[in-house]
Amino acid sequence: MTRMKILSTAAKREALATRLATIARECGAYCDRDDAPFQRRAIRLTLGAGPRWITIELDGDSRCGALLGHWCAEGDATFPRDFGATIDGSINKIHWNKATTCEESADRFCASIAAGLRRCRELTPRF
Repeated sequence: MTRMKILSTAAKREALATRLATIARECGAYCDRDDAPFQRRAIRLTLGAGPRWITIELDGDSRCGALLGHWCAEGDATFPRDFGATIDGSINKIHWNKATTCEESADRFCASIAAGLRRCRELTPRF
């Protein structure tokens, strides 16, 4: 499988990272960025609200062919049964505190992330 064109250059990865940070801000969520472990070929973002968040690695060397986001819930927090449909992804049905979004399109990925962040805000109204 070839590398994703949307992540093929530093400028493209930066543009998607900026877009995701804007989505987080518009959804009332936070966005933390950590490039250190990856140096120049990737950007790691953590976006979330309250005890639920998603980690996204925009990896220029990835041969996955899709954009992936891994959702986690801290402590006693879990994801509701309908969360998989909200994020257009899947949820771990054993303990309900992990989920995954996987999209081939940046537009669909961003829409799924926005929907998930809005749902996280609803689940944590005092955040």
